Amino acid sequence: VRSFRAKRIPLGFVLVDDGWLSVKNDRLTAYGADAAKFPNGLEGLAKNLRGEYAVPHLGVWHTFQGYWSGVDPESPIGRAHPLFHGQDNKSLPDPRGGKGEGFYSDWYRQLKGWGYDFVKVDGQANNIRFTDGLLPLFDSGGGSQRNLEGAARKYFQDSARGREAPGLGVINCMEMTLENAFNWRDSNVARNSDDYLPDVAQNYADHVYQNAYNALWLSNFAYPDWDMFQSHDPRAEFHAAARAVSGGPVNVTDEGGKERAEVLRPLAFSDGRLLMPDEPGQVTRDTLLTDAALEPVPLKVFGKVSRPGYEAGVVAAFNVNKSAEVVAGVVRASDVEGLPSAAAGVAVYRRGAGRAFHLGTGQSLPVSLAEGGHDLYTLSPIEAGFAAFGLLDKYVGPAPLVSV
Repeated sequence: VRSFRAKRIPLGFVLVDDGWLSVKNDRLTAYGADAAKFPNGLEGLAKNLRGEYAVPHLGVWHTFQGYWSGVDPESPIGRAHPLFHGQDNKSLPDPRGGKGEGFYSDWYRQLKGWGYDFVKVDGQANNIRFTDGLLPLFDSGGGSQRNLEGAARKYFQDSARGREAPGLGVINCMEMTLENAFNWRDSNVARNSDDYLPDVAQNYADHVYQNAYNALWLSNFAYPDWDMFQSHDPRAEFHAAARAVSGGPVNVTDEGGKERAEVLRPLAFSDGRLLMPDEPGQVTRDTLLTDAALEPVPLKVFGKVSRPGYEAGVVAAFNVNKSAEVVAGVVRASDVEGLPSAAAGVAVYRRGAGRAFHLGTGQSLPVSLAEGGHDLYTLSPIEAGFAAFGLLDKYVGPAPLVSV
């Protein structure tokens, strides 16, 4: 966080990821942090981050069942709450009849008191490893979701802003099984892919490929979280462009001191608010039923920005192919569904080249991407000889516009 501030990289939140918890034999033993790693506890960390560094939001990671092998039944928290004793001596907060809600409520009450306002809940698809053959899986997952969301509503719910529904401070993770997704009620941010794996050479392409196509389903009921990345990754700009058009949260897991401000600043305003399309990004219609990993065409993801007197679109194009050195295709105005047509056509700003182009009705712009290549295109209908691209130093340039 100190390094981010020194480089003037804005932070909207800080998440304390896996490694902070008090565990024994892969089981959770207490709500507080590992004292050897956090001598001032989570509360001391929060005071430092919120006070000295003015971080707006703080969260912690934990698994759905407490930790990877659940809760230690002999620990103080295990003895204090009803647990379901499942397969392989693994125990989890009891999902039956709301019995386990107190486990999460007691935990979240303490986290809130220490200065935290959201959680990232991992391992949601692991209930089968605890309750298989002992409980119907849909009941097991559904009961656990109700317990967790009930506790989060008490301590991690934002107050309603204007006419918007209140938000819930929960990021769902490893959760795309139906017993989880079909049982969400209030939480509406969810991991959208397998993990980001910086040490796997092809992961950058596979990761964006998974996220783009999975969003077609997940975005019907949640904001897809395209997972973390590192701004010092050799493919960092590829990842950043994908997160920009995703319409979901942006998370980085940089090694201290290696952050690249030039990659991260185009994602956000100086106060940490993200420049986002209006809705989660979607695969363009011409790419939807084409496998961009196997056919030599670019994977294209579009988003739309609507303001009073103004509508524009952003199209991100990626080479995610497993073997083709070059993929080729086109960008059209029709790639951005719902973009108004204009008699004078559309103006297109290609970020990679720093150039603007004019497309008349029915015309297209050729796209050619080498291995690992990507580009971003802003499309703005021309009205009375004028088209606005917004801020050219941002990935989603039209997002800062208020009106035209």
